[in-house]
Amino acid sequence: MKLKSTNLARGVFAWFCFLLCAFSIIVGLTFAVYYPDIFEAIPSAVDKCGQALSGDLRETDSYKDNVSILFERLYYSTQSNAASNTSTDVTAEKDNDVPSNGYHYYISRDESSTALSWVYVESISKDVLFSVTDYSTDPAGKTITNDSNWDAQTLPEGFNYLFTCENGVTKIYYSDKDGDLNCVFSSDTPGAFYTLSLSYTLGALKQSNAPSPKISFAVREKPTSYSLSNEIVSDAQTWVNNIRFAISLVAAAVVMFTLMLLLSILFRQDRKLFERYIAHGLKWIWIEIKVIAVFVWAFVVLNIISYGFDPAGTAVTLFSV
Repeated sequence: MKLKSTNLARGVFAWFCFLLCAFSIIVGLTFAVYYPDIFEAIPSAVDKCGQALSGDLRETDSYKDNVSILFERLYYSTQSNAASNTSTDVTAEKDNDVPSNGYHYYISRDESSTALSWVYVESISKDVLFSVTDYSTDPAGKTITNDSNWDAQTLPEGFNYLFTCENGVTKIYYSDKDGDLNCVFSSDTPGAFYTLSLSYTLGALKQSNAPSPKISFAVREKPTSYSLSNEIVSDAQTWVNNIRFAISLVAAAVVMFTLMLLLSILFRQDRKLFERYIAHGLKWIWIEIKVIAVFVWAFVVLNIISYGFDPAGTAVTLFSV
């Protein structure tokens, strides 16, 4: 009698494992039918997972996008003719006098500083060094930098990323472990691509009639603080952490599914014993009630999938942060 009770207990456990596996397969197939577009996102998701696991923040989409956005802001700071007037006085911004081209940025809040134009670069700390020289209004060039002692063609200690734009050619350098600079992107190389945002800005630079500006900025490998001034590195690290967390969830789900499937197979004789008990208990219920119960269960599940949970949206959230 003790042996029978033990087998029955194992049978209950194995039956629930089998039920969860079957439910997971049904839900997965339902997702595939309702959201076929999710398969198109798989290559992109795999690529993002590879970026997150590579250990190099500079190769992540988040890092590249934020770098491109910073260059865009610095570039438009040299486009003095983009504003409704060419004055470098920043007081007009405070009066909400928006330039005609829609850009509502300026380089500095300090009216005593030499503002190039309307483009505002957030209060960048020394975690991100930048130097911008504008030749559009002064042939000798007008330079703004947040570190006048920085040689804009080099990387100081602790920095591992250098972005330069000179004579219309944009280049990106990575510093290796020995401190040597390696060019990983050059806009004059046929077919070179970094991000869409950078491509648009380089297109505007190429079409501009103004003299080409000189722009450089360097990014610290490990920021000393986490504020908006360090959004390039800190956002990339957050992005990587989110991807790794998503990978952990998927791996845990796969392990749990495999374990439950193995247990349901290992204890299949005990499961069949419990199924006989279930069959004996349900034989008194009319078949009509059973059919109705199945339809109600399917209706509830489909409504949860359709309205309560969007797997495609969840995938986008996890893999595009």
